[in-house]
Amino acid sequence: LRSISNTGVKVYAYHPEVSWAEPFVASFIIGPLTRQEAVSRIRAFQEQSGVQFDGILCYDEFALILTGHIAEQLGLPFISSAVLDCSRRKDGFRKMCREFNISIPKFVVVDASAAKLSDSELADLLAANDLKFPL
Repeated sequence: LRSISNTGVKVYAYHPEVSWAEPFVASFIIGPLTRQEAVSRIRAFQEQSGVQFDGILCYDEFALILTGHIAEQLGLPFISSAVLDCSRRKDGFRKMCREFNISIPKFVVVDASAAKLSDSELADLLAANDLKFPL
């Protein structure tokens, strides 16, 4: 944030409270980290201040999906929420890679009930999906 603010770009931060970033931002938009409330408060800030955002960034992995949603609602470029949702799950990410012909390791989704499988049942599951050790 320091590097960005040093360029003269005005940075506005949406956060539940004023944080360590205060020296580097023009203003904080205070609010909870929920989708609807975030978009509502950001829009209200824009209407009251006259500020229109050119872009959005996220420096916290845990806020990526929220940031994607905000970007979509405000019409700002960012990674789509569909891609972000997909990237949070290994199986979803691998399926997306397959759709774009990106090489991925073979895999099978094993749910919580697999913890109750015997070794031979687990071996059968892996064999049925053409998975062999070592993976």
